[in-house]
Amino acid sequence: VPTTSSDADPLNAALRRNRRLADELAAAKRDAENAYAKLDASTNEATEAQKAVEERDATIKQMEQHLIAATASTAVSSATSPGSNPSTPGAAGLNADLLPVVIGQRDRYKRKVSELEHRVGALEVDLDGEKVRAKRVDADNVSLFEKVRYLQAYYAERAPKTPAPSL
Repeated sequence: VPTTSSDADPLNAALRRNRRLADELAAAKRDAENAYAKLDASTNEATEAQKAVEERDATIKQMEQHLIAATASTAVSSATSPGSNPSTPGAAGLNADLLPVVIGQRDRYKRKVSELEHRVGALEVDLDGEKVRAKRVDADNVSLFEKVRYLQAYYAERAPKTPAPSL
């Protein structure tokens, strides 16, 4: 059956539209892959930052425990021998000069923990944003795929002798 120009115009228009939708679908798939890659990267960064915060917390607790133990042993040794000087090399506790250093380290670690917690919060916000973006891209992919399938089915029924474009 010969096709007239009026039959070819809607078919060509549908083919062009189908190609355009297929291109949009491919672009949306690329966007989805990029979004998932960024989501994975953000998740990894958040996990690493959380581990760093936990390590800092453990270090701070350990240092505080050592400080408490050393202070207690110094106090005990000072109480048992009132004439002894705690800064002598044979003393059982920390040297009194080291206490400001330990306190300074503790304060630096607390600041660093605070900064890392802030960074973790920012990464979690980024992660949530990427999750929303990934869901939106997935919805766009589904919509475009449904449109392409609809057009293929529609024109397959309408012109069964004309080969439908495949994706």
